[in-house]
Amino acid sequence: HGYVDGQGVAAIPAGWRWTMAGLVLAALVWMVSRGRRLGPATTGARELPPPRRLYVEAVAATLARTDRPADAVEPVRTAIRLRLAGRAGYDPLAGERPLREIGLRAGLTPEELDAVLGEGGSPEEVLAVGRALARLSSTTATGGSGAGPA
Repeated sequence: HGYVDGQGVAAIPAGWRWTMAGLVLAALVWMVSRGRRLGPATTGARELPPPRRLYVEAVAATLARTDRPADAVEPVRTAIRLRLAGRAGYDPLAGERPLREIGLRAGLTPEELDAVLGEGGSPEEVLAVGRALARLSSTTATGGSGAGPA
């Protein structure tokens, strides 16, 4: 009849033993692969890029070494004037009054507008021009109309 008296593991046919050994090996490989895929625990917070403060301080130090901060900030003033004029379809050289009205509608403060439309180079004016450009850039980047609060 082909059956042999055996006891314990010896009673299991050889083909079945090989199949069980293969399944155990497959289970071990699966556990190892899952452990690698999951990897180490992640940190609770997202890693942020280095602060821009260092760059801003370097630019400020460079501007402080120049004797002509008004000349250094003039391209920024020109860019702001072009942006304001482009919003309303005015000529950027149309004059101060239309640009002032557009700037107020865009959310710029009177101090920022004075600095943008002026020609001074005091530290306060340079900072106000920078704030004006940042404010205009943020309303453009977020898709806002640029209108200030009502």
